[in-house]
Amino acid sequence: AIKCGGGTIVHTGDFKIDATPIDGGMIDLARFGQLGNEGVLCMLADSTNAERPGFTESERKVGESFERLFKNAGERRIIIATFASNIHRVQQIIDVAQKEGRSKNGIDKTEQGLLKMFDMSGENGFEQNFEELNIVPMSISYEYEPCDSRKARELLLSREAPYVKKPKEDLHSILTGIRQQKGHIHLNIGKPLTAEEIHSASEHTGNDRYQLLRDLLDQRIHKGYKLWKTNYMGYDLMNGTSEYLGVKYLPEDLEAFKAYTEHKLSKLERRLDRDALRDIFWHIYGNPVKSL
Repeated sequence: AIKCGGGTIVHTGDFKIDATPIDGGMIDLARFGQLGNEGVLCMLADSTNAERPGFTESERKVGESFERLFKNAGERRIIIATFASNIHRVQQIIDVAQKEGRSKNGIDKTEQGLLKMFDMSGENGFEQNFEELNIVPMSISYEYEPCDSRKARELLLSREAPYVKKPKEDLHSILTGIRQQKGHIHLNIGKPLTAEEIHSASEHTGNDRYQLLRDLLDQRIHKGYKLWKTNYMGYDLMNGTSEYLGVKYLPEDLEAFKAYTEHKLSKLERRLDRDALRDIFWHIYGNPVKSL
């Protein structure tokens, strides 16, 4: 509230009364009541669809709608337009995208919207917000993806119909990822974003500044990412080529990897299309070669 000689002015900005908010923080209606009892000269507010009768459902309902849309989309591209300041909605989009397998195909890129979300949730300007975050790009690569067959199965089923996860399936995947063999592991900690780089990005406007930061992070992540011979074999198998044969792997390595593929896929339901599973499986390993 703004108190001045002429009276009290309440300025809210954009707001929504949500009985079950994402972050659990309820709107302080009691404070509004207190101000009303004291007397208010003017209330300045902005609330989308405020002129319509009734009430707006909780933001949690939006998350449920996202889940239905992602499930029905299969592998088709999804484009979402939303208020950039609605951090909780952006977070729900990211959460559902991960849940529905949008990060399972071996193609990883920094999400520009995530950088924008970080900036919008800060209390200062672009430069100071990102300097305080001190973002350090890291990359980790496994010789063998511990959840390779599970990911292939999920991606295949999502092509046929909306994929519905079983209770605790995500937890089981996490435990599998921790316990199963990974072969060799490579971890790289890259150079943090510098004040000079952040300043250079800040001289641009709109989404261009976030794109510049994203590109810097991706360059360092990709530079530190180690490709294994399993990646090169997956690439050649998914493309039907021998580009890396004799350069990155030997014929006996390829035969062993094919046997490994069949062993992992043999644990899945027999009704599933083996050719399609095999192709997805090899893409999981080969896509990093394509991306880098």
